[in-house]
This record gives sequence, C-alpha cells and structure tokens, in this order.
Amino acid sequence: MPAHILETKISAIGNRGDGIAETEEGRFYIPFTVPGDRLLLTIQDGEIVDSRRTADGPDRRTPMCSHFGECGGCALQHVDDVEYSTWMHKRVMQTLARHGLDTDVDPPIRIAPGARRRARLGARATAKGVVLGFKAKRSHWLVDVTECPVVRTEIVALLPQLRTVLSYCLEAGDGAEVSVVIVDSGLDVDIDTTSALDLAKRERLAEFATCSELARLTWAGELVVQRHLPCAVFAEIAVNLPTGVFLQPTKTGESVLTEFVATALDFATTVADLFAGCGTFSLPLAMAGKRVRAVDAHNGQVRALNAAAQDPRLGARITTETRDLERRPLAGSELASFDGLVLDPPRAGAAAQVREIAAMAIPVVVYASCNPATFARDARTLVDGGYNLDKVMPIDQFVWSAEIELVAVFRC
Repeated sequence: MPAHILETKISAIGNRGDGIAETEEGRFYIPFTVPGDRLLLTIQDGEIVDSRRTADGPDRRTPMCSHFGECGGCALQHVDDVEYSTWMHKRVMQTLARHGLDTDVDPPIRIAPGARRRARLGARATAKGVVLGFKAKRSHWLVDVTECPVVRTEIVALLPQLRTVLSYCLEAGDGAEVSVVIVDSGLDVDIDTTSALDLAKRERLAEFATCSELARLTWAGELVVQRHLPCAVFAEIAVNLPTGVFLQPTKTGESVLTEFVATALDFATTVADLFAGCGTFSLPLAMAGKRVRAVDAHNGQVRALNAAAQDPRLGARITTETRDLERRPLAGSELASFDGLVLDPPRAGAAAQVREIAAMAIPVVVYASCNPATFARDARTLVDGGYNLDKVMPIDQFVWSAEIELVAVFRC
C-alpha cells in the first residue's frame, strides 16, 4: 500500500508517556507529544513512517535538557507541570479501576528535578572515543550525554572524568554498564564489563578514584579502590553498603516513604519488613521501639542490615533472614505473630507472598511499589482476602519518566 498523509490530533497521554491519536485508521502512539498537538502523519502499511507537528497543544512547554527527544530517559519533559501531575494521578486511578479497585488516590507527591542519587549508564568504546550515556527510546543505541537535569549535580560533574578513564581502560568495541550511586560517604561507582585490567589500567582507575573523591570503585565485580566505606544512614544508624545495593532513587522520596510507613504502623508492636533491602524501613521502625523481622533475597544486603542491627540503641529488636519470598514466602504461623507488615517488592510485585498475606488477618499492611500494574494485581488479591484498601499515595521519584511509584495502606 502506498504511503499517505493523515491529519490528526493528540487526545491523551498513554501509560508509556506517548501521545494517543484516535483516527479512522486506528489508534496511534506518538512519542513527545501532548494533548492538543496537531500532526500530519505519514502512514504506510498501517505504521507511522514520519510525523510532523503543525500546531502545539496548550500544555506543551520547552524541555530543560538538550538531549530530550533523543535520550530515552525522559518521556514527559515537554509537558506542563499541571498536565503532568494530572496524567500521573489519572494513570494510577485507571490502573486500579481495571482491577475493580475503587478508592481515593492522593495527589502525587512531586520530587524536584535534580534529586536522583543513582544512575545506570551505558558505555561503548568506539574509534572516536567512548560514548557514555543513556539508551535512546526503545533502542540499544547510546546517546552520549553531557547534561542531565534529572540526576544530582555530583553525577553530572563526574561524567567527563568517567568518560576519559573508560577511554583508557576499555578495548575498542567493548561495552560497559556503569552504576553511579551517591551514598552518605561519597560516590560509589560499579563498572560491569568483560574488559580485563592490567597494572597500568588499575593505576589509572586508582588515580581517577582519588581525583574524583570516590568512596569505592569496582570493575567487573572486583574491588579496585575503596577510599571510604560506602554507607547510608537510616534513623541515625549507619549501614555499610555492599555493591549493587538498592536505595530509594531520591533522599526526599525515601523520607516521604519512611514517614508514611511510620505513621501507618504507629500502633503496631511487631512488624515484618519484607523485601527489606539494607534497612530503609527496618531501622527507623526498630528505633521507634518496634520488633522487626527483616527478610530479603539479597544476602549482601541482609548481612549489611544485620551488622547495623547490632547497634546497642536498637536493643536487639531486629532479626534478619535471607530468603527468596517469591519461591518461599512467609506463610501461616510465620505471619501470625505480626500486627503490622511492610513490603517493597521489585517491579514484578509479590504475587506469591501477597497470597499468603491475604489468607491472614494482619491489622495493617503497607505496600510500596514502583509498578502500578503489579501493585493493582496484588491489591486485588488482598481485597479479595478481606483487606480494605485505605489510602494510596503516588510519589514522583522518577521525574519526567513513565515510571510511577506509590505507597498504600491496607487494613483488616
């Protein structure tokens, strides 16, 4: 079929942040558009081969980043703040409604740009030097970034030095995944690659770590430099962090979540913290006088939490266990002793564990999630088991992306 031109208008923003155009030829999703945008689409064999914006919708604004539209990290930087918040709120409500859940959803808590304390970048050694940055939208192609208004300035400031040292250490054609995390004792950099190190490269990495004042630098799982013990502080208790540790994306978001959990579990005395990580919730809860059982599948994080739990201020109120809760969830008598529970699972949710919780009558369950779809699935299970979905609060920790975090309270 020959290509033809279709004139259309964007009516809404979809779950992935793309604009939706409803036409006589079907529904199309067009990235980087806003409601009210008018477009001329070139269609061939039912697919868009080209698009041209002929008029702007009222909610369009100028993006902050020069890489926007090329880098796939942000989907909604071009959307007015009010429309952006409205979209986020509506998306959570619609996701819940698809599972038959009718409850009030609080307005989203907005975290300011420039607050993200962790970034995972891709790197590729080419004939012209190292490309370092984020993947393009729905592509493995890397965008070489020089700025990013989403992450904290310490990470942006590190990029030139990181690019230089990778140019020296990576062989031509080699790639790497680079994790940069700002912890309370400095920058923790983990470089995952198959490129091997010789003595000269180790020395160059050590020089880079010193000049950039890194806390720790690892290469392909090997500790190369540790100038300070990387640590995070929760409720005045310092946790020495293993590599690959999970921390909330922003310090502000962490505080919002911790306060929410503390308020919801105020009257609980014995709490299960499932998918506990290195103690984001366990340590504040124990400092508040509660007895906490912390469970996580990541042995390094559990060991770190267990070491921190020996602090005499906690009075031995935390017990820990390394356990895969999807394969072997807490069940029956293991759950019966708790009058409060908090869980913060990965994106896939906690289907197996939630089925066990639904069969019990724990007075208060707090569920933090970075995926509204799997949260809604699990929430349906809890409600069918007799729990009431009492409160849902979205938190915008992934600013301008299609990702939405939320936290909710269930009462039995």
